[in-house]
Amino acid sequence: MEETDGDWFYLVDGVRHGPVPEASLREYIRVGALEPETLVWTEGMSTWSQADLVLPERAQTRTPSPLLATDPVFFPVSTLKFALMSLATFGFYVLYWMYRNWAYLKRAQNLKIMPFWRAWFVLFFAYSLLKRMREVLEFAGYPGSYSPGWLAAGYLIALLFNRLPAPLALLGGFAWVFLVPVVQAVAAVNRGRVPDSCLNARFSAWNVVALVGGGALWALALVNLVVG
Repeated sequence: MEETDGDWFYLVDGVRHGPVPEASLREYIRVGALEPETLVWTEGMSTWSQADLVLPERAQTRTPSPLLATDPVFFPVSTLKFALMSLATFGFYVLYWMYRNWAYLKRAQNLKIMPFWRAWFVLFFAYSLLKRMREVLEFAGYPGSYSPGWLAAGYLIALLFNRLPAPLALLGGFAWVFLVPVVQAVAAVNRGRVPDSCLNARFSAWNVVALVGGGALWALALVNLVVG
């Protein structure tokens, strides 16, 4: 057996796909998105080989996975709730959203990561998260697509407005707009898959408190902008 590492490519109906991380490839096979006999290749291999031959430590029996269970895929939230909570919390809800999605990836792909720090250091990991999410969503049946590079770039550039003087600094509070396509993709995959109560469209008591408090802060900022 040849020793392999790094990103992988795989063949479906004679068409090459990838690259994807090894953890993602294992997950695709585990959940049934790819067959164990799928031909795969990575740098260092002399030829294409069956996945079950070059990844022999993979369990032959497919085990339950979030992609096959009735649990939501990623952290679902309605577009309205995501927008209002992100706006009211001045973007901190986005960090919570990223944390929940990194936690899902850690569980689904057996990643050795710390979701909290991945979310906190968003400047370094935003693109990686959106890219991984797109790969999983496509295999979960999402018919559309989005560009993780453009969305991550737009989000991070918008965050820089927070460092500018008023009123431009207020624009940083709308950086979440660039993540709406991803939020909608997650909702589309989960719609019809899980009960409506799992789609996270309702506002809890804590959500309402955050909305009221954040609304008051926005009002004060706007008044100070006009008066000042």
